[in-house]
Amino acid sequence: MFKNNKLIQFNILLIVFAFFFSSIFTPVMVFADENSTTNVAQEDSENTSTNVESTNNTSSSSSDSGGNNSPEINSHNANDNWTLDYTTEFDNYYVFDNLNRSQLYKKNELIEREDPLALNILISLLAIETLEINTPITISNETAMKSAQENLSNIILNAGSKYEVQFLVYATLFYDSKAALEALTLSLSKSVESFQTLVNSRLRNLNMDNSKLIIEDNVSNIKLLTNSQDMGSLITAAYTNTLFKKIFTSSNEIYISPLEDQNRPLYLRNRMDFVWTWTRNEITGALSASNGNSTSFAYIFPGDSYSIYMLQNINYKDENNDISRIFNNSIIEANSLHNEISSKFIRTVLVQRGDYFDTIALSNGVQVELIYLSTAYYLKPTFISEIVPQISLKMKDPINLPITAGESLGNITMVLPNGDSFSAEVGSSIDIYSQNNVIENLLSTISENENIVRLIYALAIVLLLVILIEIIMILFRRFLYNKSNKLKK
Repeated sequence: MFKNNKLIQFNILLIVFAFFFSSIFTPVMVFADENSTTNVAQEDSENTSTNVESTNNTSSSSSDSGGNNSPEINSHNANDNWTLDYTTEFDNYYVFDNLNRSQLYKKNELIEREDPLALNILISLLAIETLEINTPITISNETAMKSAQENLSNIILNAGSKYEVQFLVYATLFYDSKAALEALTLSLSKSVESFQTLVNSRLRNLNMDNSKLIIEDNVSNIKLLTNSQDMGSLITAAYTNTLFKKIFTSSNEIYISPLEDQNRPLYLRNRMDFVWTWTRNEITGALSASNGNSTSFAYIFPGDSYSIYMLQNINYKDENNDISRIFNNSIIEANSLHNEISSKFIRTVLVQRGDYFDTIALSNGVQVELIYLSTAYYLKPTFISEIVPQISLKMKDPINLPITAGESLGNITMVLPNGDSFSAEVGSSIDIYSQNNVIENLLSTISENENIVRLIYALAIVLLLVILIEIIMILFRRFLYNKSNKLKK
């Protein structure tokens, strides 16, 4: 009898628990039945993106995204007013930041002209990328004659002698040595055609579509026609190279060649080293080059958690123009422009990681609250009103369940009125139908439903009673068994 009661109680307990858990998991089970592959996106050719509907129509435009937490600002479509209004003596400028290459100041930046510094950087970069920096290069008689005419301290290239690629790059960039540039160029060219192909290929890779190399007689007589915007692409790419960055950001260098006949230390000096002293070391990089009537400069100034690249180019008709005056005016004007930019542009958060972006509805009606998964910054001009970026949302296709919090579900693109483009990933703020989410939903459902809480308490009491009765029955049977044994004895 006791065993029968025990089985009845246990069966009742199992039925109650089965009913309880089936009621909780019914929504998930129904969803799985309707979408056997848990694929939210339908295979509908009309929907080129994932089958999601934004509750605020964010994917079309920022102006329609009422719930979007992006910077809400008055529209400003005058792109020309984005850059700084400033008067300069030099006739060509291109100033941008390293955050997103935003144009901060520009002047005749699209005019094609000869840029000797761009040529020096391009050939040096090709030599570093193509040759080992310790590769020895033999100097020809013609190159040695050109070096003798330059008469640069510590940069005398002797015919028949060998010099490392690294040393020649220093000579080209620090001293604007045309002899060193020629030695590098000759080492890169097996023929005029192969050299032209090599340079053109690198120009295309750097997106310098408005630049072209001019070879007049042979590879010893070349020039580069470009504009300041293309030069910006070149110097940005070159700055990622360790050796170029070291040279660009150094005022001097103690160089020791591993070659046996040149193992004495050489003091190499950047001919722009005076700018570090003049700016009290506020500048972080400087290079220059001249050719005929054209002189170009490149500077890096520090900002608030960003850097400012400043490119200058000046063409002057008078060949007797005082070159020292040009150099002095260059840094004076560049430093003044840097101070103006620093006071007129503020590093500002465009979107913040963890902030709410929008809520979208999947094709089955499941709501997904999207948040930004990364932080994006831009330089905000203080001289114009706040701006509203044009925002477009592209979701992954398909989106499969379960979804975990922080998982990238799509990407938003933000375009500012000046054309600058920013991107940031978005994802769900919470787990959706993941293992963690089911447990959380279970606990949340239990805590919010008083009837379930009462039922759990009742089941717990019943379970304790069943256990207690079982213990009592075991003890009672043990007692009867022992008593029976004693009577038999």
